[in-house]
Amino acid sequence: MGYYRPITKIFWALPEWLNLNTPEFYHGIAFVMLITAALFLMRLSFLLYRDALIAVLVGSLYILMPANAKPVYWISAIQNITAGLFVFAALTFRIEQWLKPQAEKKYQLLCLISAFFALSSREVAFGGVAVLLLVDLKYKKIRRSWDILLLLSIAFYYVFLMNPPFERVGVRVSLGQFFDGTAWKDLWDYSLSTFWSLGDYKYYKYPLVGKIVSATLLAAALIGPLFMRSLLLPSVLAAVGIIPFLLIRVFSLEYVFLFGAGMALLATGALAPVFKKTPRFIVFILFLTIVFGYYQFLGEARTHFGNGYMRSSAHMRSFIEELHQYSRDLPPYRAIEITDFGPYRESEAHSSHHFMALGLRKLIPDRIFLFRPEIIGTEEGTGISNPNAPVWEYYFNAGGALLRIRYTAAGFIHD
Repeated sequence: MGYYRPITKIFWALPEWLNLNTPEFYHGIAFVMLITAALFLMRLSFLLYRDALIAVLVGSLYILMPANAKPVYWISAIQNITAGLFVFAALTFRIEQWLKPQAEKKYQLLCLISAFFALSSREVAFGGVAVLLLVDLKYKKIRRSWDILLLLSIAFYYVFLMNPPFERVGVRVSLGQFFDGTAWKDLWDYSLSTFWSLGDYKYYKYPLVGKIVSATLLAAALIGPLFMRSLLLPSVLAAVGIIPFLLIRVFSLEYVFLFGAGMALLATGALAPVFKKTPRFIVFILFLTIVFGYYQFLGEARTHFGNGYMRSSAHMRSFIEELHQYSRDLPPYRAIEITDFGPYRESEAHSSHHFMALGLRKLIPDRIFLFRPEIIGTEEGTGISNPNAPVWEYYFNAGGALLRIRYTAAGFIHD
């Protein structure tokens, strides 16, 4: 929906300021965030169903969800994990606030801080934080929801009215799309891709069991609350993770952390009455079987991500080395604008192009390279590397030198 992710920028900036900007460190942050999100989801599950084994199963399924492989392998997607983490934390602290009146103020503060961090991670978190109102309604505290409403109002005004994300990416929001005949098909495709996806897009390979499981979970989300009141919150959590997608029809994994978490809670919650009447050791064996089977399924996902990123890295490294070699023979211009990326624009590294702006500054520090996002073919902004940035307009008008080059099948040439 846009590039609003201030909390994520902090997670990226701090390691750089502390000179810890290594791949291992960033992967460590991603793993810690994912595990912490799963722990909060487990606590939320326990508060709903009061069963520790079910809570462990929910957390395990959430960690192993194929869609969560992206933030782990592709560390630039850490905003999806942080948004999920803080949404689950806010919901957990809100329930604790009403269950433990002796520590109400403490949990209220923790809830509001978590909600603020969630809203500062991803726009879709607005739906997750709105579920807090359902929690207040459940515990008959809706008259005391002023704190959440105030926080939502301020954040909503800043993000959607003062600085709307839709205008930045050209997305059209339409209620008609939500009610037309294709909405149900897209919901079905999305549920399949969420549980069995290997990447960012609606690419999935699954046996018949995938369709059966997805259909069962969708049915549980739609009609489950009519039979079990404990399924209402997970059902709404799943709904707010999918409704934004149905309104704008732009597939992106930032919705998955809510939709997938809601579905994990639904699946285990629907089976909770059966599990509670089943001997613990049988439930534990079943739990290990599910986790092991899911882990084996993810082997293909790991191969998909690993091979894809290795090929992307090789293409990008070759391009940057060629650019570095070419720039050595150029006069000492202050800045060089790449006006056309030519055949590289459609290379296998296309999904990594949003790293180019930062990467060039790191790998070729003796040159300043500028290019617009539409030139390289990415929806991500290029920040200070965009020649249209105000600072460069001021600098070039003041007489700063600028050389324009472009990439062709024969290599780099002057414009």
